[in-house]
Amino acid sequence: MMYEGFVDTEVARFHYSRTGDGPPLLLISGGCGWRFNFQAMIPVLAQRHAVYALDPPGQGLTEIVETTFPAGVDDIARSIGI
Repeated sequence: MMYEGFVDTEVARFHYSRTGDGPPLLLISGGCGWRFNFQAMIPVLAQRHAVYALDPPGQGLTEIVETTFPAGVDDIARSIGI
């Protein structure tokens, strides 16, 4: 079963989905992608993992709330905590 939710930070209101149980696995799409890029993989990975698929800032249902956020690749990585 898939659960969808939001996590609010200073930068963005992040949208994510969670499917499955087990050790957590976080999927983050590169470039201009979003969690739907992983739609075909999620059911397979969820057989052994709790799969979290995240929409990066400005993609999918994640909304940028910091009006001065530059949204470069390094900025997006920092906003996620990488």
